[in-house]
Amino acid sequence: MDIRVTGLKEVGGVLKELGDKSTTRVLRKAMIKALDPASQAAKQDVPVASGALRQSITRRFLAGSSSRAAKGLPRLGGRFRAQLYPARKAKRAISKYERYYGRPAKAGIRHGHLVEFGFRARNGRQVAAHPFLRPALEQNAADVVSRFADEMRAGIDREIIKRFAK
Repeated sequence: MDIRVTGLKEVGGVLKELGDKSTTRVLRKAMIKALDPASQAAKQDVPVASGALRQSITRRFLAGSSSRAAKGLPRLGGRFRAQLYPARKAKRAISKYERYYGRPAKAGIRHGHLVEFGFRARNGRQVAAHPFLRPALEQNAADVVSRFADEMRAGIDREIIKRFAK
């Protein structure tokens, strides 16, 4: 689900003046904090066997046209995204999985998409979907947008104060 925020022309001028590092810092914090309510809702809604999938739900910030570009500093005109997803390599989730099932999770926690969308088992039986990410985002979309606006405002204020304090 994409949530698009429009009307940021005025904010764009301020962000250009702050520079790439500050812009990235403000956007990263705002986007990650904005996803907090959706993240909590997803963790409450996920079906629990071992608790590993619940433990693996996290957020990340992506800048540029691909996830690899997130490591560099983006131009202001670049694409910025925040994702809510089950991380495969979450260490706590992997240890929880290994304790529960008694075997190593060699490739990490890899069943989030199967729970979200359902699947057909090898024996031909259809396993029903138990969506937990999409409903969490849909139910909290308005809260996510308002938190994003609040965090952007606070982040810009912090960066301006930091710049003039020097």
